[in-house]
Amino acid sequence: MRDKEVVVLAFIYDSSEMIRAFLDEVEEQLQLLEQGILTLELQGENPEVIQSLFRIAHTLKGSASTMSFQKMALLTHEMENVLDKLRNNKLGISRSVIDALLQCEDCLRMLKSDFQTNKDSIPTDITSTLGLLKQLQCQDMEKQNSENQIADKTDVVLLSKEIEKIKLAEDQETLYLSQEEISILKEASHKGTQAFLCHVKIRPESYMKVVRAFLVLNTLEEIGRVIKSEPNLNDLPDDTDLNEITYLLLSPNQAQEIENKD
Repeated sequence: MRDKEVVVLAFIYDSSEMIRAFLDEVEEQLQLLEQGILTLELQGENPEVIQSLFRIAHTLKGSASTMSFQKMALLTHEMENVLDKLRNNKLGISRSVIDALLQCEDCLRMLKSDFQTNKDSIPTDITSTLGLLKQLQCQDMEKQNSENQIADKTDVVLLSKEIEKIKLAEDQETLYLSQEEISILKEASHKGTQAFLCHVKIRPESYMKVVRAFLVLNTLEEIGRVIKSEPNLNDLPDDTDLNEITYLLLSPNQAQEIENKD
């Protein structure tokens, strides 16, 4: 019986030591990450710094995977992908790249804090940060490549000027607008801006569907203003099985131009 107690105590001690070592390593790598990003921001293209940042992301991914810390592993994996494009000159240093890396650093610090508090409960949402990284990865890809398309199909409908509620489809619920949203629509109409209902279907086999929905949102924001989505992306957990989403878009573009954005 005594031997079993010793084994149990040793296991507890080893687990505690592993967690402490993991947190120490994460902190060290985050400090290096911050220094590297700031250097990149000041100097621009710097192959040595980019390679260093890639190694940091790779180290964090490996350590997080060892600790079964899936959110950190996933985030650093996507960081690796972006940094790999940078070091292979498939993506250039820009304000959006620096901002995305800084957001990654902030997110990683929050994840570390979550893990330190309770490794079995990680409330930090990484969806928007993953969306930024995914968007950067897609910048040099052919948008019409069927393997990389965000959505199967995007239907765009020009709305009438008198709107208080919108029927999404025959088999769907009605999309109700708040008074503020109605006012925004009416003001846009007076200025000659058109309102579109963009109904997007995401392939059932797609991975990280909420992230893909954020990518669609970011794409639509490039050509107008999205004032509502159904469902509301901000209310969805990372692992939501999302197959369809509708965006209410204000844009000077024509419907065909919007459909071609995906």
